[in-house]
Amino acid sequence: MIDPKIVEKLAKMSRLGLSQKEIETFAGQLDGILDFFADLKNVETDGVKPVSQITNLKNATAPDEIEPAEIADDLLKCTKNKISENAIVVPKAL
Repeated sequence: MIDPKIVEKLAKMSRLGLSQKEIETFAGQLDGILDFFADLKNVETDGVKPVSQITNLKNATAPDEIEPAEIADDLLKCTKNKISENAIVVPKAL
């Protein structure tokens, strides 16, 4: 079984406040998931062609084109923050 201390560490790194009961629950659930992946190792895959997607659909893409935003000036007027070079200046995040 997965050690609940591992779940606790993952929760801390993810900034999740989990109760002890939740930590125990998730440890059991993660253990089940890893057991399932262990079972997959026993699946016979000889002769099976690998695939990355099964629908044969292609991504629909369009060329990047710059178009003027007619409401940009109105949007910039809505902020109380400083504006520099048609951009809103915000405090640094880091």
